[in-house]
Order: sequence, then structure tokens, then C-alpha cells
Amino acid sequence: MEGLEIYFQQNPAARQLAEQNKNRFAPESANRTNRTNVVVNIPIVFHIVGNSTRLSQVTDADVLWQLNKLNEDFRGANADSTNAPLFQGVRAHRDYAQIQFCLAQRDPNNNPANGITRTLSSLTGGTLCAG
Repeated sequence: MEGLEIYFQQNPAARQLAEQNKNRFAPESANRTNRTNVVVNIPIVFHIVGNSTRLSQVTDADVLWQLNKLNEDFRGANADSTNAPLFQGVRAHRDYAQIQFCLAQRDPNNNPANGITRTLSSLTGGTLCAG
């Protein structure tokens, strides 16, 4: 905690924000009968990067399939979820997180979009991570 106190001394606005968030995100009470079960949709964008051949190989249907798999995995609803023993506690509460990913319908400039970008690039797998 010493480091955090030093940070707050150097950044008073951060302390104020932390105090506001402490009240805003208070721990959930043990009596959760008043909890509303609302699914939160998180818009995401798939970025396909590659040469023209690769860009044409990855179809919109492939992206939608992957989006569905992401949602299944996140909810613990996939057929092989029993192969992840570390997630047994989560699997016991299927749909516990109540989060669903969807394709973004707007770009950063608020223009209509379909949640899939395709970027032509000459980079190869070997050059993508070169340091």
C-alpha cells in the first residue's frame, strides 16, 4: 500500500477518482434477491490483416463462427468446458458473467460498420513479431 499512497500524493485527482469508484462499485451484498439479470453486450471488431489471398480466405461466416465460439466459451456453454478443471467453479454457474460479445455496428467516428475490418499488408508471420 505504500506505493499506492505515494502515487496518490503525487496524483490527487487519482485519489479522488478512487474514492468515487469505491462507492460506485461497492461489493455486492450477500442478499442478491434484488439483482437484475441483464446481459451486457460488448461490441467488438475483428481485424483481418494479410495479403489479398489471405483476406479473401477469411469470410464473414468464419468471423461469425468465431464470435459464436467466443460467446459459448465465455459462458461455459461449450461442449468441452469440462476439459478445463480450473473453471469448475465458473461452470457451476452457467451464464454467470452475463456478458455477450457482438459485432460493433459503429466505427470510432460513429459511422455505420459491420464489426469486421480487412487490412491489406505485406507483412508475414515472421516479420510481425520481429524486434
